[in-house]
Amino acid sequence: MRKILLLLLLIYNQICISQSWEHTFGMSNRRENFRSLIESYDGGNIILGSYDFFPDTRGWIIKTDINGNVLYDLTIGMPGSGLGNLNYPSFLSTTSDGGFIICGSHDRWTVNDIGITKHDACGDLEWCKVFRTDDNSPDWGVEIQQLQDGGYIMLTMGYNANSNNPRIHLFRLNSEGNVLWIEPYAT
Repeated sequence: MRKILLLLLLIYNQICISQSWEHTFGMSNRRENFRSLIESYDGGNIILGSYDFFPDTRGWIIKTDINGNVLYDLTIGMPGSGLGNLNYPSFLSTTSDGGFIICGSHDRWTVNDIGITKHDACGDLEWCKVFRTDDNSPDWGVEIQQLQDGGYIMLTMGYNANSNNPRIHLFRLNSEGNVLWIEPYAT
């Protein structure tokens, strides 16, 4: 009898107390791209995307509360970005401190270099890294995850500028984003 009562209470809780919501984010007349969605430490969501103002692309982060209300809406990257900006994000992951980390590339339209930005729980930038490619080949971060020791493992993809052959690497980074090792994974 206790098991049935507990089961009924759990079902009631899921049906009657949980909330669903629908919101539309973004602006009309702007080309916007969805990249990733994760649940944050507080039950809200962090949405990663980008938008284009040709030839410039910007990364875009939206943080919502549990009801879908926007807590912050951030643009990352800058026109003519140069080093230190992540204009074309591709992947978002939470970190153990309640923040998040993003990988992608710092430029979409010319030579791509791998970019990473680490943000605190309020969306403020803690650090960023750009890894230059010597041969003017396009490269970008595909996925990044935090490890138990606080460091990170990142999968990257790129193409050789001369042969257009794909290459995949694993990066092992410490908690500040400094490279511990880089290993070719596949070509």
